[in-house]
Amino acid sequence: MELLQSGNRLLAENLLTRAALTTTAKAGLQLEPMGGPTAKYKFVDTQYATTKQNLAHVQFEILETVEGAEVATDVTWMMRKQSHGWRVAGLLIQDSPDKALDLLSFENIYDVEKIKGIAAGDLEANPGEPETTLETRQATAPNDQKSLK
Repeated sequence: MELLQSGNRLLAENLLTRAALTTTAKAGLQLEPMGGPTAKYKFVDTQYATTKQNLAHVQFEILETVEGAEVATDVTWMMRKQSHGWRVAGLLIQDSPDKALDLLSFENIYDVEKIKGIAAGDLEANPGEPETTLETRQATAPNDQKSLK
């Protein structure tokens, strides 16, 4: 975010995974700093998302002043360990306080289109595109089977 805020988009884009860089470029998504021009960024926490420690969630806050009051926005970056270091693969965001976190991958064209819509102020997914929210599904046995073997 600090690279983007200082106008160094090229270095910031080099922090994306190769797949994320290809997908965002193909979709025409240009990275922009979050928050206003005077926003500050504060690291909060990092947690490995897998036991292999090759995927991590990095939490940070965007601190900005809005109408004289400091406002904090939480963002979680999904980072992937690659041969040339840790790179950004996506982010976890919450569209509204009553919704669950949504994983948006910079490596997935549908997620990138949704990110573009959010950046433009349109919080609804485009019609005809697959839903990008994460869902938990319960496995069930067929009705005629009494137990799983």
